[in-house]
Amino acid sequence: IEWAPEIEYASADGFALEFELPFENSKLEAYKFAAQYTFGTALDNRFIDGAQVIIEPATDFEIWELTFLYLAGIEFGDHWSALGMIGCRPEIEEGEGVEHTDGLLNVTVFRDIGYFTTLGLETNFTFGEKDRTTFLLMPQVDHEITDSFEIQFGTGVGFSIEATEPIMALRVIYSR
Repeated sequence: IEWAPEIEYASADGFALEFELPFENSKLEAYKFAAQYTFGTALDNRFIDGAQVIIEPATDFEIWELTFLYLAGIEFGDHWSALGMIGCRPEIEEGEGVEHTDGLLNVTVFRDIGYFTTLGLETNFTFGEKDRTTFLLMPQVDHEITDSFEIQFGTGVGFSIEATEPIMALRVIYSR
């Protein structure tokens, strides 16, 4: 079971910082720091784009993953929207330098089905050497319980050269 408590703080309009602790079962695997900046909006605020940088050292600080992403979101009318991310993730090993760099592509399509509920279909493609190339397909639902609490749940399948695995995700979000 992989799980990761995180805290995100929007320190200014269009800029946010995040700290996350990725666990596998009860073992802390890494420390994850991220910064996200919004470039702006267009098309009567129906388009938004920005960038995100993620720094993720393993707990022994011998392997570091860096992620660089361009993000773009668009609304197609009152009920449909999409979010896309494209970027790369180099992995750096202490004393060795860059071990490899994978490409990343994520496209998620959303459909609002009510004031409090949104359905989504996420695709996530990581491409590199064949043993690191993966594809995720995950239908999901996001439900706002109160102004401060929401739950996201998804179940899907992950594909790699080694296996096809069922995947389930649950996120509980509190915001102020």
